Amino acid sequence: MTKCVECGENFEITEDGREFYAKMGVQEPRLCPVDRSRRRLAFRHGRKLYKRKCDLTGEPIVSQFDANVSFPVYRASEWHSDKWEAMDYRVDFDFDKGFF
Repeated sequence: MTKCVECGENFEITEDGREFYAKMGVQEPRLCPVDRSRRRLAFRHGRKLYKRKCDLTGEPIVSQFDANVSFPVYRASEWHSDKWEAMDYRVDFDFDKGFF
């Protein structure tokens, strides 16, 4: 077990993980997976945030998209749930036509 230097939680680095880090020539992580993810995402979409409502539940959220976009915006927990049908937003593809 390894202790995260950020939050102090213990996390495991598997033997496969250790081999991978050695093969890549990098040191083993000192942050737990949650803190590594948090750090990677810290600079994502940080320029402008909007108060708006989740299009699925109507609850207030903070989003990178304002209320006037042409597509639905869901709270992250709703996006990862099975409460909406992803196939409603599919685009049919004709294999007889070129991609571009």
